Parts: sequence; C-alpha cells; structure tokens
Amino acid sequence: MPKIDGYETTRRIRSDLSLKQVPIIAMTANALPTDKAACLKAGMNDHIAKPFSLQEVIDKVCHYCQHQPLSGQQATPEKSHLDDSLHDFCAEHHIDIKTALKRLAGNVPLYFKLAAQLQKDINAALIVLEAHDSTRDLHLLSHSLKSAAATVGFSELADISGRFEQQSAQAEATDMLSEHLLIDACRSSLEHLAELLKYQAAIEPSVAKPEPMDKEVLLSNMQILLRHLNNANMSATMLFKDLQSELIKQDAVLAKALAERISVLAFQDAAAILQQLLDQQQE
Repeated sequence: MPKIDGYETTRRIRSDLSLKQVPIIAMTANALPTDKAACLKAGMNDHIAKPFSLQEVIDKVCHYCQHQPLSGQQATPEKSHLDDSLHDFCAEHHIDIKTALKRLAGNVPLYFKLAAQLQKDINAALIVLEAHDSTRDLHLLSHSLKSAAATVGFSELADISGRFEQQSAQAEATDMLSEHLLIDACRSSLEHLAELLKYQAAIEPSVAKPEPMDKEVLLSNMQILLRHLNNANMSATMLFKDLQSELIKQDAVLAKALAERISVLAFQDAAAILQQLLDQQQE
C-alpha cells in the first residue's frame, strides 16, 4: 500500500459506515502482544503472525466470513514426497523445510511457490541495497525479507533481516550492523534457493500424479474429505487433488463445481456438493 500502512488503511475503511462490518485480519511478521493490540485498536478483527500456519489462516477466514466457527482443530499434514538428498541439502544449509512444510499442511507445491517468490524478493532487495539510495526504506525492506525467509525456513536470512529491522527502527542505534552482512546473507540465500528449486521438477510430478483407486478406497477417502470440509481443515485441498480425477469420472459437472468451491475456500458449499457425489456412490 503506497504511502499508508495497514493501520491507516483500516481506519479509513472503518470510517465508512457501510464498511464497519467488513472483516479485516492483519498478517504481519510482528508477533508481540503489543503488535496485536495495535491491530485491534486500529479496528482490525484479528491478527495472524508470520511465518503463518495455513490452517490458522483458513480457520480465521472461515470464522469471520461465518462459514465455520473457530474450532482449534489442526490440519492433518499430508505426507510430503521429499527424498533424502533434499533433506540432506536443507540440513547442510540450515533450511528448516520440515517446520515450513508443517505450517503449510504438507503442501509441497505451495512451499516451492513461496520459495520462488522469496528468490524474486531477494533479487529486488539486492537492487535496493546495492544502490545506496538515501531515500530507501531499510526498515520495510528488512521486515519483508524477515517474514518471507522465515516462511520457507531460511532461518539465517530471517534472523539477520530481523536484526536490521530492529536497528532501523532505533533513532540512535549503537553497534551498527554493516549492510554488507545483509547483502552477503541475501546472496548466499540466492545460491541456496537456486539449488533448492532444482528439486521441484523431480518432486512435484510424484505429488500431482494420482494413483487409481477401487470403489471402497474412493468412498473412504470421500468421507474423509467430507469431514475435512465440515471442519474447515486445510488438508481438504490436498486430498481433493488426489481424488479429483476419480470424481470427474463419476460426475464431471459436480466435480467441476466442487473444485470451484474448494478453490475459493467455500468449504460448506463444497461439502454439500461432495455429499451429492457420496449419495451417488452409495446408490
């Protein structure tokens, strides 16, 4: 948002009487109780700290859109198709991919999408850092890098960016950190990201390629999917991908409608459509 922050944006939205009931949820790398209090004081309904849990996002969005009450139920992580060489690579370079995937409910394609976005963010940050422009906003730059890096498990870059964020917020900081420390961390992370993203092509086909299911297995998985939808459990999105081709064979029109409702996180609508497909199975 150019020139105004989330607090001011919220105040302006709330100043319009017709928008006073619009749900507003903050998503920020600032996770202190004072940060949450500031969000609520500005008129926001709730606060999600980054790096975020995907299930928490789904849970709160569904709650404030009145699709599903907050249940506190955690998503059941999908089994991640990661080979030992990737785990070894991440361990060697201090990339906490295990924790990152846990937050993302085991969604491997989403993890790589966020990793690719981090690569773009770092490249953009390096252009700013190396320009030595006196008008640049180092506080915002380091804040953004901190949250993006933490989301995909790049802990060292997140830590260094966090230290620069704190330093840039102080009017008279002592023991000033050299910008070269952040630049070097960015360059090192870019090298690791380039190698990490090479694993994507080898991993994603195995995730996306569904295996044929017999009728009993399909029915069982459809019932699990229905429970996930009724509980606004993010695991529903991954399970649906595994079942989609089988559901299309059964009823292409309903399967298409189900995919559309799941894609916009309308889980209650999706559950109603899935129930129709279940009824067909049990006829």
